[in-house]
Amino acid sequence: MGKIIPALSIEKLIFGGNGLGHHDGKAIFIPMTLPGEVAEVTIVREKKDYAEGVVRQLLTTSPERAIPSCPVFGVCGGCQVQHLSTEAQIRHKTEIAQAFIAQVRQEEPVTSYPILSSSSPLHYRLRAQLAIQNGQIGFYQRKSHAIVPITACPLLAPPLNAALSFLAGEGMAFLTGISEVEIQGTEPGELLIILIGQGLSHNKRRSFFKLATAALSPLSLQGLIVYDRGRRFCLGDDYLTYKVRGKTMRVSDRSFIQIHGAMHNLLVETMLGWVEDQHARWLELHAGVGMFTLHLAGQVESVTSIEANPEAVKDAHLNLAAAGIENAQLLSGRTEKHLPSFSPSEFTHLFLDPPRAGMTKQEISEIVRLAPQQILYLSCDPPTLVRDIHALHQTGYRIKRVQPFDLFPQTGHLEMLIKLTLSS
Repeated sequence: MGKIIPALSIEKLIFGGNGLGHHDGKAIFIPMTLPGEVAEVTIVREKKDYAEGVVRQLLTTSPERAIPSCPVFGVCGGCQVQHLSTEAQIRHKTEIAQAFIAQVRQEEPVTSYPILSSSSPLHYRLRAQLAIQNGQIGFYQRKSHAIVPITACPLLAPPLNAALSFLAGEGMAFLTGISEVEIQGTEPGELLIILIGQGLSHNKRRSFFKLATAALSPLSLQGLIVYDRGRRFCLGDDYLTYKVRGKTMRVSDRSFIQIHGAMHNLLVETMLGWVEDQHARWLELHAGVGMFTLHLAGQVESVTSIEANPEAVKDAHLNLAAAGIENAQLLSGRTEKHLPSFSPSEFTHLFLDPPRAGMTKQEISEIVRLAPQQILYLSCDPPTLVRDIHALHQTGYRIKRVQPFDLFPQTGHLEMLIKLTLSS
């Protein structure tokens, strides 16, 4: 048993969803607490400058505290803020976004917009990764490799919950030797099931696919993909199709698209609303399946996009061809491979949507060399975003606009779109 703090006052929520308090001059991070609450806390991990704790007892509760919609909230590691009302989640995430931008310490004024959220705070996820242990399927427990067995999740879109119910029930008899499952879906009801493990023979894969197709009707199981000891087997199709602003997007199982389908249009429309020069020449980094590329290309002179995932590049080529886009060039490979070949006068604008790790030092160095007049940076990780903006700020870039998005209601995640311009 760790040290007990009899009464810790929670001052605010921080990125990730934990409450923050202080004791003996040290920051204490406590999950599932809210600002204004006082809790008796047990310290479970202590470092030089901070500690982590868990609630033994809430002594006072916030009026913003809500009843979680999930019976395993607090044990399952998937959600962090289901105990906070939807309106309060939006307000706190807006404040967290503003606090991150303030870290840049820019003297020039910044236009910061209220967070954009979906009308679907539940049943929005179109992708889910689950684990199988001891004949049960579920998400990992908070800070553990043990699972929380589930048959439904309030964050999953209805087609995914139907697939999860099947997998947890009659489908489980086929999954001996399978350790991981991914379900991908669309709002109209197309599905892919991806299994990772061993022991599914050719006949078992065919029998499972047939059973799942029938059990999930009237939904449409487009395909079953099995990864077994370095080999990949596919029955049916290995891709789904999504509609984004009226354009069809093909996304294969090894590519990526945002999991909140209702926010696809909003992300693209916000980005396009910040595109002011129709004669601009754009460079796009980490382009994925081309969701932004094909819409951006319709508004500007040219777009050159780079993507490291070869499967996503294949999807992007097909998506651009289907949309009749002719002023976009797709390059396959890491950005560090292609950036040195460009000249400083080649592009006027830059758009990037990097992974959680943000930009590499070489990427930043090359961007500074190319000196685009404007940068639009879409980030899924505010700490690395601030780190990268600090580096760009030192070379003359200034933040002009900030737009946060609540792409993942009930969780501590936060997406942000930043516009930077190069000062003269």
